[in-house]
Amino acid sequence: MKIAYMIKCRCLHVRRDGQPVTSKQVYAVVCRYHDMFVKAEGRIMLMI
Repeated sequence: MKIAYMIKCRCLHVRRDGQPVTSKQVYAVVCRYHDMFVKAEGRIMLMI
């Protein structure tokens, strides 16, 4: 949930309908791009 909040606060992404992203949408992206993100100990990390 904190990730979605930070994305909203920093205006990093806005949905097509103008609404901020939800935590469910962030989680879906993390699952879809599992080679770019790591989920460990309740955290999500971007692997670059």
